[in-house]
Amino acid sequence: MNLDHLSKGTRVLISAATLAVLAASAHLMIAKPFAAEGIALTAEVGTASQGLTTSSPIKLRGVTVGRVEEIELAGTSGARLTLRMDPGVRVPDSVTAAVEPESVFGPKFVNLVPGEHEGTGPFLADGQDIARTSESGDLTHLLVDADKAVAAIDPTDVAVIFDTLSTALAGQGDEIRGLVGNTAALVDVAHDHRRNARAFVGDLARLARIRGIGQDVGAVVTSGADTLETLTSGQDRVKDLAAGTSAAADTVTGGFTRYDGGMTQGVRSAERAVALLARQLGIGGPAVRTLNEMLPIYRALGFAPIGEDKRMLAVNIVLPSDPCQMFLGVCPVKDTGAVKKKPKRRGD
Repeated sequence: MNLDHLSKGTRVLISAATLAVLAASAHLMIAKPFAAEGIALTAEVGTASQGLTTSSPIKLRGVTVGRVEEIELAGTSGARLTLRMDPGVRVPDSVTAAVEPESVFGPKFVNLVPGEHEGTGPFLADGQDIARTSESGDLTHLLVDADKAVAAIDPTDVAVIFDTLSTALAGQGDEIRGLVGNTAALVDVAHDHRRNARAFVGDLARLARIRGIGQDVGAVVTSGADTLETLTSGQDRVKDLAAGTSAAADTVTGGFTRYDGGMTQGVRSAERAVALLARQLGIGGPAVRTLNEMLPIYRALGFAPIGEDKRMLAVNIVLPSDPCQMFLGVCPVKDTGAVKKKPKRRGD
């Protein structure tokens, strides 16, 4: 189509009209002003409204069911949100509106957590307020709180603490390494016996469900309280007992310190003996099993009947029940006070 015969003003007018039609079409497709609207609900939140915009999504179990339509101040420490729900979306009156971040530093959205009777109602009507709201902490608030905590610490105190630790741990590398190794060994043992620990916890849980166990536990606690009361009533005796225990501990500690080398050698010797026994288990096991298998054979041979109610190699052993008669010389000889008579000589 040739438009050269049109004036410049006419061509400008046609271009402007075309742009206006395109803009109106885009608005109708995006905003949908003539589409049916859902209900509008309100909710009051605190400072967690930072990060929300008038286009922030509203989600229910991860599905977008509406948009934030308006954000305005509410009182002195919060904001009032107007939530425009999609058509057909029903919200139970037990719902909780939670403002949550989409990512660590990203924008936020309103997460609707349905409560009871989600499918049966009653449901909120248009213009009603969501009574339950919650705010999830974000990284910004955590950093602000951490900054306040760090600002309250005196740098001199921190320097003194680190200097004291460095002085106390100087030259203790081997001990710390041994402590870490022992801790790792304990963790490995606990990991290897996790099934037993789980079974133990399960037994405790079943024990707790037994009827009447509470009375038994109460009786144990009462007995413990009576015992503590008895101990505290004689404070001097408890003090003397504690002093004696401390002295015994000092003696044992001193002995360990003096004979540390000998004890180390003894432990190593025991380790070598255990290792030797462990190496002999491959031989000892079959030997024990062979003896167990041969014992019935020996018994059958030894107790074989040979007539007249007699058995080959059968021995009837009668042992006294009195230890003094079983082990001679263990018990002292009792003095009965009787006077031994002298033997009579011939002619007397």
